[in-house]
Amino acid sequence: MNHFAPHRFGLGLLASMTLVSCGEAPPIPLEAEGTVREQLAQIADQLDRYRFPADRMSKFVEERPESARAWLRLGIALLREGRADEGIEALERASGLIDSAQDPVDPAFSQKVSRWLGTGYMRRGEYENCQLNHNPARCLIPIEGEGVHTALSGSEGAVVELEKCWRPRRATGALGGSSTSRI
Repeated sequence: MNHFAPHRFGLGLLASMTLVSCGEAPPIPLEAEGTVREQLAQIADQLDRYRFPADRMSKFVEERPESARAWLRLGIALLREGRADEGIEALERASGLIDSAQDPVDPAFSQKVSRWLGTGYMRRGEYENCQLNHNPARCLIPIEGEGVHTALSGSEGAVVELEKCWRPRRATGALGGSSTSRI
């Protein structure tokens, strides 16, 4: 699935509008303005489908509250919208459902949850240390002196989750074979 398709559409529209406005195209007659406005309103409605996917994903979670996949999708959507703390909560819920599963879980799915959860924690760390407690030294490499992070919950959480990618939880069944069961 291409997550950049809506952006390409918007960029294409912007480029088209720029070319038309920069060229020798005649001005739009007054009687046609309503039509252009209607078309732009339709385009805006179409783009709104892509703007707030977390709202749609939360409805998906309401229908399937015991689905780790639903919680994962919601967590990803929230992280993509810049809502790190809410995304972490949703991903923690997905992780909890994996941990409490009666059957072995597909290791790739478990690792995917851990990677996204690690990403959420890194974003939290960046927000807490680089935005809320900003100082110029935090933007320089190597990080030293006043640049060292003081709020550690984000980075520590990221380490815990990303280590799970190398040491997956119940990744195999009792006989050592991989499981393909779904949550």
